[in-house]
Amino acid sequence: MFGIGDIVTQRSFGVAIISDLIKEQLHIGLIGIVIDVLPGKNHAYDGRPRDRLVVKWSNGAIEEIPEIYLEKVENNT
Repeated sequence: MFGIGDIVTQRSFGVAIISDLIKEQLHIGLIGIVIDVLPGKNHAYDGRPRDRLVVKWSNGAIEEIPEIYLEKVENNT
């Protein structure tokens, strides 16, 4: 579903924002680029393997995160 070089953002639904500090820690509102894909390291509720992605966020932070928390940024130009 995701590949190296994809531009991503955190899913905007299903996430409660308590404060700006938590928002910053979760990288919500930032865009990032997938720099590595770690295939099948997590399993979904239905038992299917899910990838973990290594994302470099626009603030310079690097994070390993399950793919289910991300969505691709669409180019609408």
